[in-house]
Amino acid sequence: MSIFSKLSFLFKKPKVVIVVGEDRKATKNLIHQVLKKYLKIDKDVFIFESELENNEEVEKVKFLMKKSKLPILVATSTVKNEEINQFLELKKFLPKEGFFVFNFDDELKIDDEDKTNCLSFGLKEGADFMASDINVDEETNLKINYKGNVVPVWLKGEGTDKIYSALAVACVGTILDLNLVEISQGLKDIDVKS
Repeated sequence: MSIFSKLSFLFKKPKVVIVVGEDRKATKNLIHQVLKKYLKIDKDVFIFESELENNEEVEKVKFLMKKSKLPILVATSTVKNEEINQFLELKKFLPKEGFFVFNFDDELKIDDEDKTNCLSFGLKEGADFMASDINVDEETNLKINYKGNVVPVWLKGEGTDKIYSALAVACVGTILDLNLVEISQGLKDIDVKS
């Protein structure tokens, strides 16, 4: 991030979504495509993804979280235990107004007193945003369950590998005051194969 970019960011204090983990690129793109239908992307809401491959990247993520008026850290699925620890370590730097969105199926161990402003997504019972009734054919359809509300979702293409990304979109959209119907509608026209 250049000095000019940092000054601009500090001045605006926008909302920021930072996506980390295995499916970060696909998830970031899906979040961007859905949110741009309803919000001013790169003005009120900025969306980033980070591989967290070095200290400079980690410090950049910490800076973005600290200087945002509403930081949302999204930890997508992972297969590496060291990444889970890295996500939990990074979560500690979220300000109190920030949100941590994580894949429930990864079984991240979060203490009950530390669950404030946490939203989980997954296929297993207990996730805040849970996918059910998954049907994969030429298109993928499923239901997203959240707090007793159930909304059908259609994804173009055989999107089984993108179901987690769609659930992450539902978490982020809800934090940013979109309702599940808007999120479902936003997902409907996107080809998740890309």
